[in-house]
Formats: sequence, C-alpha cells, structure tokens
Amino acid sequence: MNYLILILLLLTGCENQADPMPDPKEDPSALKVLWSEKLNPDSTTSFTGPIHINGDQLIFLNSYFKPHSLVQSRNIKTGKLNWTYDNPDLGELLGSKETVFSGNEVVINAHGHFYNINTISGASSLIDKQSGQGLGWPAELMLFDNYLYCSNDESGVDDNFSNLVRRKINGGEWENIFTEEKGSDGYSDGLNIPIITVQGLDTILLFANRMWHFANSKGRFDVMAYSLAGKKIKWKVDSIDPTGLGSSYPPIIYQGKVYFQGHHTLYCIDIESGEQLWKFAMPEYLHTMLQCQPLIADNKLFLKSNDVTLYALNPQTGILDWKNEDTEYETQKLQYANGMVMFTSHHYLLVINARTGQTIWKKKSPFEDAEANFNGWIPIGVNEKDSIIYACDKKNIMAIKMPELK
Repeated sequence: MNYLILILLLLTGCENQADPMPDPKEDPSALKVLWSEKLNPDSTTSFTGPIHINGDQLIFLNSYFKPHSLVQSRNIKTGKLNWTYDNPDLGELLGSKETVFSGNEVVINAHGHFYNINTISGASSLIDKQSGQGLGWPAELMLFDNYLYCSNDESGVDDNFSNLVRRKINGGEWENIFTEEKGSDGYSDGLNIPIITVQGLDTILLFANRMWHFANSKGRFDVMAYSLAGKKIKWKVDSIDPTGLGSSYPPIIYQGKVYFQGHHTLYCIDIESGEQLWKFAMPEYLHTMLQCQPLIADNKLFLKSNDVTLYALNPQTGILDWKNEDTEYETQKLQYANGMVMFTSHHYLLVINARTGQTIWKKKSPFEDAEANFNGWIPIGVNEKDSIIYACDKKNIMAIKMPELK
C-alpha cells in the first residue's frame, strides 16, 4: 500500500514538472522596461510633449501643472535628468508643434516668444519676443534650410489678414513671404505653416488657409502651392473640403504628391499641377482626422482617426489596404520602426504590424497606478537602430524594448 502511494506521488510530481505554471515575469508579450525615472520629484502627474532624440539626450516639454511648462533633457541610456529650462514666459505648451531642432539648439515658439535653448547646457542663447506688437502668433513652427517658418495675423478674434513669415534660426528680422487678406466674403484668414519641397531651382511652399466666418460660424479650407523664387501662387484649390474644416498640421509629401487633411477626408494632390488625384473619406462623419498627422512608411499611408480606427492606404491610389478597429482614442502622433507602427492612445501603448494591421501590443503602463496611464497626447520617441521606445505615462519616463516582428 505504501509503495502504491509512493508511485502515485511520483507520478503526480512528474505531471506537475511537465506542465509548469507560466511565470508572468517571463511573458514574451510583457513590456520589457530597460529603465524608468519619475518625471517630477514629488510624483505629481504631468503631460509631456513629444520626446525628441537628440544624440545622447531625450528632450521634451513637461507641463508640471505649474502656470508654465518646463523643458527637460534626460540621459538616453539612464533617464537621469541632465538639465531643466524653467522660464515662466513659456506658458502652458504641449510641444507637438512649437519645437524644432537644429544641431545643438532647440527653438520653442511660445505664442510669439521665441527661445533658442542650447541642448548641451540648457541655457537660452537667444530670446526673441514678438508678441504684443499688434500681431497674434499661433504655436506652429517649422524649420527648413536654416530658416524658421511661422505665421502671424492681426491680434483679436476677427482678424483682417494672415502672414506667412520666416527668419534665420540664429536671429535677425522676420521676412514676410506671403499675406492673405480678409476678402469681401467676410472670412478671416489663418495660414498654416507649410511643408516645403525643392523642384529644380525653385522652392515650393505647400500650405492651407483655414478660414472662419465669425458672423455665420462657418469655415473654409483652401490649399495652395507658393513659388518662393517667383514670389507668386503656383496653384490654389478653394474650399477643398465641403465641411469648411481642416487640420492645423502641415501636409505631407510623397513621390510628387501632397496630402492635405480635411475634416474627415484626406486629399491627394499633384504637387506640380494642383490636380486632385484621389480622396479618402472616413466612413462616419464624426470620425475626424484633425488630431493626428498621417504617416507614410513602407509604401503605405497610415491614417489615424479620432476614434479607434487606424487605416493603411496605398499612397498612390488611396485604396484601403487594411484597417484596425481596436486602437483606442486620442492619438496625436504615429511613429514607424522595424516594420511596425507605434503610438499612444487613450491609456495604451500600441504596436501594429505595418504589413498586416495585426495588433502586436496594446499595453497599459507597467506602473500600477490609476493616474500613471499612457495617453495619446503624450507621444513616444523611437530609436529604430537600438529597437527602443521612449515613452511617458503621466508620472514616469521609461525606455521599453521593442517587440520583435515575426
């Protein structure tokens, strides 16, 4: 009898060894955090701007629930703080459109207060205050060929003109490139920052004019190409979107085509002629594309609506390749690396197979705190070479090893 009990115990032990319980620490789908640091010393919550990789630094805006934002630099290998730029004049910024990088300088547009900050020391190398001179300065800023491009308009709600301006990144006078004046139809102008391409000896600026009629609460969305050499409009498409609304993001360029975002329709236009080649509309009217700029990579155009859907289109034809309807809300920026599309949405970090649309990751923050969630308004940084994602939840910054695409 004792021998029988012993045999049964041995058999039971063998069965347990053959089918062990999985260790959650060895879960291949789990986030592999290489390092993490608190964003703020008192562990309060923050909203951070996009994480810029600048050599051995991670640089971003940190809205510390103060009256103004901070600029932080952190070591890319450890997350340790290098320096903080603390200037009350910055105000509250999100950093998605207000910052550009050039060598060892980051330039921030705080609504007409421009700050050149040295990325090595964190000190201001130039402060250029333009606001308070009868002009309004939207936050959008871009850099091309050592020039900063921005727009300004008449201060006030119902303005009479909008200017596209530029100056050298290291200072100097602002040069007025193009002015759009309020027409007899009563629409107030609002020029967006351009995307710029060189064609032969000419530099072409492609941008939108987002207008609003304050008396009847209607919008108008015009798009145009401007010849910098000829100092004239190359082509213009009036009222391209029937809703009268469009995104404030600059368009994107790919293989002789420019893509503008309307309210819930994407328009593909030939750069040379201004001819509309195709358009792609969201299936639902309330599914807009105003929040997130499209991304072209791997010969696909990725488009994120304000709802839960990510689309992949053929950039030549606009034909839908695939869609993923489980990506959550509030995405601000898409990233691509190693065959995968990556972004944050409402509470999640998502990684999608760019070829198939299959979800590889849909993960919440590894820190178990109801307030420490990923957020679509806190975009990630991507190091494709080392396969690392740099992400912030509302309390922590972290380096996460990318999944391997199988």
